[in-house]
Amino acid sequence: GSFTMNDGAISKNEANNGGGVTVNDHDSWNQSDFTMNGGSISGNTADNYGGGVYAPGKSEATINNGTISDNKANLDGGGINAGNLTINGGTVSGNEAGKGGGGITVDNFTMNGGTIDSNTAKLGEGGGVYIKGEGEITKGSITNNVTETNTDLGGGGIYIEADGVLTLKNAIITNNTANGMGGGIAACVHGKTYVYALEGALITGNTALGQGHTLGHQQ
Repeated sequence: GSFTMNDGAISKNEANNGGGVTVNDHDSWNQSDFTMNGGSISGNTADNYGGGVYAPGKSEATINNGTISDNKANLDGGGINAGNLTINGGTVSGNEAGKGGGGITVDNFTMNGGTIDSNTAKLGEGGGVYIKGEGEITKGSITNNVTETNTDLGGGGIYIEADGVLTLKNAIITNNTANGMGGGIAACVHGKTYVYALEGALITGNTALGQGHTLGHQQ
């Protein structure tokens, strides 16, 4: 199935996954699509994944405009948890994840514009974005995001999982904070992770407090 949102508001809802929108169940092998051209998804809560939007697996989520804000997931992806996500515009802000990906948790990520701002990951990595696979950012801003973890690595703005690849082109990553390491960007120390900063990517003014692993890893 597919869902296109052109305007309006989806707010103050609660679900196990996808507090505001779910376009695919967790066990499905089929592709479902979500496109957001405007409106707002705000103040929703997921007991598990995707406080605002949940589009896992082969699903394709595209954000062209609108606002995804102030949503909460008790696990990963405070604003969005998606298999494949493209952001061309709009704002993902003020979301919170109980573990990783305060703003976004995603397998494969493309960002051609828009803003990811002031999101928080509480116990996990990636205050702004947690990338599991491949990511490319050609334009846009990732700012003022925070990861508070003291059991994992960090990545205030972006965290890239083991064997991930991230290409940055003309992106702004600034004023992000990690309680551990990697105020702007952190990558898993257990895999081969590649980060390419090209064509005017700006990574500046980020803060790493160096408090990661103070409690050790908790299983």
